[in-house]
Amino acid sequence: MLHNSLPLPGCDPLNVAQIRRKNIEPLLAALSKDKRVVVEEIGRSYQNRSINAITLGQGDIRLMAWTQMHGDEPTATAAVFDMLSLLLADKGPFNFDTFKQSFTLKVIPMLNPDGAEAETRINAQGIDINRDARLLNTPEGRVLFEAAKTFQPHVGFNLHDQSPFYSAGDTTNHATMAFLAPAFNEEKNIDAARHRAMQLIALMRKAISNQIPDSIARYDDAFGAHCFGDNLAGLGISTILIESGEHPNDPNRQIARKLNVIALFTAMQALMDSSYKAVSLDDYFALPQNVKEGLIAQRKQAPCRALMPTANDDKPGWMERHQQKRAEAAKVSGSVQWVFIGDSITQAWERHTINAFNLGFNGDRTEHVLWRIQNGALDGLSPQGVLLMIGTNNTGHHFDDPEETATAIAEIADLIHQQLPSAKVVIHAILPAGRNNEDKKRQRNYQVNRMIRWLRHRPYVEWLDLTHLFVDNEGRIPESVMEDALHPTDAQYRVWAEALKPELMRLAPDASV
Repeated sequence: MLHNSLPLPGCDPLNVAQIRRKNIEPLLAALSKDKRVVVEEIGRSYQNRSINAITLGQGDIRLMAWTQMHGDEPTATAAVFDMLSLLLADKGPFNFDTFKQSFTLKVIPMLNPDGAEAETRINAQGIDINRDARLLNTPEGRVLFEAAKTFQPHVGFNLHDQSPFYSAGDTTNHATMAFLAPAFNEEKNIDAARHRAMQLIALMRKAISNQIPDSIARYDDAFGAHCFGDNLAGLGISTILIESGEHPNDPNRQIARKLNVIALFTAMQALMDSSYKAVSLDDYFALPQNVKEGLIAQRKQAPCRALMPTANDDKPGWMERHQQKRAEAAKVSGSVQWVFIGDSITQAWERHTINAFNLGFNGDRTEHVLWRIQNGALDGLSPQGVLLMIGTNNTGHHFDDPEETATAIAEIADLIHQQLPSAKVVIHAILPAGRNNEDKKRQRNYQVNRMIRWLRHRPYVEWLDLTHLFVDNEGRIPESVMEDALHPTDAQYRVWAEALKPELMRLAPDASV
């Protein structure tokens, strides 16, 4: 059994929040110089970026792995390059000569380079490639299907990232790793190929369980008629979905990156020595369910301060402003097209030319916004969109845990949607704070942003990140941008408005702003 202290080669260029084509090109170039490896272009993306495959080994067992089918899910891309580096350097659980005699491995390290460039789930056509297995409307989907049909792998590894709000069962534990042997029909029958996938997953779980014993889960196996994993399973491929998730204090998911490598090597070892054949399916089904937004549900059952609706009435003028805004809302009602909700940074928009109903309150934290919404702040309004930016006072004034702040923002977005179901909820990234990247408040805001950006997968949410407007190339906030490294200057509000208005017009074309 592979020991979980496996060293990693440390591909530092891949220890980043988002991996794009430019990040992997030097690695592809280096691999192409190794005579044991074949690097080839197997297709082009919708925007004509190269899609490559890396093939090595000459054995009878054919393995295929693909990453970044969703462009904003990069963890496994780093992991497969780690795996290849270890294999070629004879630092894995077996040397390369042993590997090549047993396996032929094909890796597609970035199926959706356009989505990776734009940091979006979808491709440049606006299509989720993973839902394109039947129609094959995307060039990327056609590339993957052709590779699978031609190569005919015995085992396929479908490698993704998942939302940080998934929990391992009904607990407050992140699902740092989630697995699935996808069904190939509505009845969820288990044929020989799916049986083998389940057995391999059970061994993969065992290999990583002493590192994250309570953070491993099993993804829902409802049959997806248009999903690639389900359709490839229908071709007789033992398909294994691996979802990399959140782990505390691990902003770029380097824990999941390492665990992917361990899991992949474990599967290879089990296929090589046939040890998987002795594994009971009970070990697979013993995995707890991967609960979507389970962390939010659990936090709400035992709410932290950030989630407990509270009036900020100790602040002079706060309650008066709340009542005043309620009265204003009753007067303007149907004429309001955009509502801005937040703290003093949002309130300061009242000094600038943005056509929005302003519900920014100086000093507010998430708990105060929750109270205001529950106490009539949105009554009588029917906007096309709501811009929400809140949290910097949680992370800065009270040093709230980033996960708690992010969970509260998710709850606020849900509450807005409940009261304004036809409005688009635009969550704006919390602005950077502190002069440089090393500032603790900056780091906490960054961690919150990394979590709340996943809320864009809710159908009513849009994610907007304009934080690049506030920092220079080295991540510093100039005094001309924020004198106090927290609140934008008047001049910077004008810069911000120039970037913000087109985004809001794109999201709600019929609304003036």
